[in-house]
Amino acid sequence: MTDKELTEAGDNYIALEIKETSLSQEYHNRFKEILPPAKILRLYQAENQYKLQLLNELQNRKHRAVVTLCRDSFRQLTGKNSDSRF
Repeated sequence: MTDKELTEAGDNYIALEIKETSLSQEYHNRFKEILPPAKILRLYQAENQYKLQLLNELQNRKHRAVVTLCRDSFRQLTGKNSDSRF
C-alpha cells in the first residue's frame, strides 16, 4: 500500500472509532433515562463478557486449525498417521 492509502485507511479507522464512541454515548444517555445505573453497568458487563467469549472461541478455533495443520503436515512428511502409537 502507498503512504496515501495507509493514511486514508488510518483516517477511516479513526472516523469509525469516533462514530462508535458517539453512538455509545447516545445510547448511554438513552439508557440513563429508562434504566437504573446498576442495570446499565450490568448491561456493559454482559456486553464485555460476550465479546471476551467470542474472542476466546476465535482463539480456540485458530489453535485447533494450527494443530490440524501441523498434524496434516506431519502425515505428509512422514507418511505416518500421527494418531498411531510408535
